Amino acid sequence: MAKDESVPPVVPHVHTDQTGGAVLPIRGVSNPDSPTARLETTDTGRNEFSYEGPFMPLEIVLAAPAPTLLDYVRVGINELLATAAHYDDEDRKLLAREVENDVMAHRGFLLKSAFTNTAEIYVGNRFTGPVRKTGSTAHTLYQPKGSLQAHTLDKSARVGFDFGSTTPFGFALDPGESIFIEINRASNIYLYASTDQKLYWMAV
Repeated sequence: MAKDESVPPVVPHVHTDQTGGAVLPIRGVSNPDSPTARLETTDTGRNEFSYEGPFMPLEIVLAAPAPTLLDYVRVGINELLATAAHYDDEDRKLLAREVENDVMAHRGFLLKSAFTNTAEIYVGNRFTGPVRKTGSTAHTLYQPKGSLQAHTLDKSARVGFDFGSTTPFGFALDPGESIFIEINRASNIYLYASTDQKLYWMAV
């Protein structure tokens, strides 16, 4: 922490953006039933979006390996630039620049599955989607299995547990559901759907 003559050296403090650079101490808040404390902070938000392009709805399609959020946004922007004639040169350069390398968020991405969707959209890392077989063009869904068993005290009766039917890998978004992911690179968010589904998104 910074040290300043106007604040006792044992008190952590920060300089603020107020006129004159006011110095204020950092304060902790005691946690109930615990000898620890948490830092008292206030999230002040941002002045503008990190991404300056349009937050266009995306059509998530059946594809394996699963494309990333960046792949979908880049395709959408390229199609927009190819078909929309009302953007001036500066806007066209800005849109192309926004998807040239990656779409970055300040904190993360908000994803929402459209209410009109008919199936789940799966979200996750690069293993999202069906299992990819080595040396084969076929892709299969995963069937969770387990050896967990329950038995009575006399060890005579056992019950096997069924962990469900086949499923792709990933976190499932049902129609109308949304999720905020604290991943700030669109290239690290993978998306999969068994049929065409609409996804709304926002970089936050």
